Amino acid sequence: MALNMKIAGFRILLSLTLLGPACPIRAEDQADTLAITEQTALSFYKSLELLTPSPLVVSARLAGQCMTPTAAQLAADEQQFGPHSDAFINLYVNALAKRAIEQDEGPFPTGALIVKEKLKRGDSLNGVGGMVKRAPGFDPANGDWEYFYAGQSGGFASGRLSNCVSCHAQAKSKDYVFSRPIDARIHH
Repeated sequence: MALNMKIAGFRILLSLTLLGPACPIRAEDQADTLAITEQTALSFYKSLELLTPSPLVVSARLAGQCMTPTAAQLAADEQQFGPHSDAFINLYVNALAKRAIEQDEGPFPTGALIVKEKLKRGDSLNGVGGMVKRAPGFDPANGDWEYFYAGQSGGFASGRLSNCVSCHAQAKSKDYVFSRPIDARIHH
């Protein structure tokens, strides 16, 4: 019996090895155990569903002006909105997160994955941030979300990131997620 189990395990391992890139593990299939690293953060999310047909402008204050902002206005915007000033974003989600957003009911399920691709003017990548709903007990005071951020020019952080936690606390009534339900700008 034990020998048969070892042979079966070897066959599975061999199959996975032989299939390799022809059978990739998608981020949405593994979000509950997904380990986002500095090496993967800037690319893994591209296999997820893009919710935004075109990049959204994040800072509504400057986007609403019908003129090019001055350097002083950009500086004030950066002071007020931090990493969300003068930026455009694309939102990516896995199937679990999309279903929760569309249903707009209750908390997100374990494994839900939401990624925000931050772009500079001209659509060049500036960074990637996101949140993964972890199993109950990961961080119960903050909805059990794990946050991550990777800058295009370097730097990576993940876990219970205080700047993310404090900002998303404003959306506690929506399980710490902004823009729920999907608004009219994002519908396909």
